[in-house]
Amino acid sequence: MPAQEPTALLADLRGLIQQAREGVARVVDSGLTTLYWHVGRRIRQDILKERRADYGEQIVSALGTQLTTEFGRGFSRRNLFNMVRFAEVFPDRANCAAIGCTIRLDPGDIDAELLRWLREAYEIC
Repeated sequence: MPAQEPTALLADLRGLIQQAREGVARVVDSGLTTLYWHVGRRIRQDILKERRADYGEQIVSALGTQLTTEFGRGFSRRNLFNMVRFAEVFPDRANCAAIGCTIRLDPGDIDAELLRWLREAYEIC
């Protein structure tokens, strides 16, 4: 087998790296979307009892502080409420894994604030 030209080899390697990165990004998008949906659903069901409540605000704030300390700013009080809204807007778990990709193309009925949060969460812009 003849040796490849250095430029051809470099181009091939770049292509492999880019393809792998894109594949990883899709998996991460799907995993994060599912995680955010589950977090939002659990908070909505377990804390807010399917409605907004004043006591829930305090609990979610405390939860946000604890999760932010352990996992970073992606789990702030504001983001937790965005996750709740996400689970409200997309109540069917079967659809949530594909949302990370589809919001790039067709945001549909997602309100502007939630769409902005989703795009920031995935650094899509």
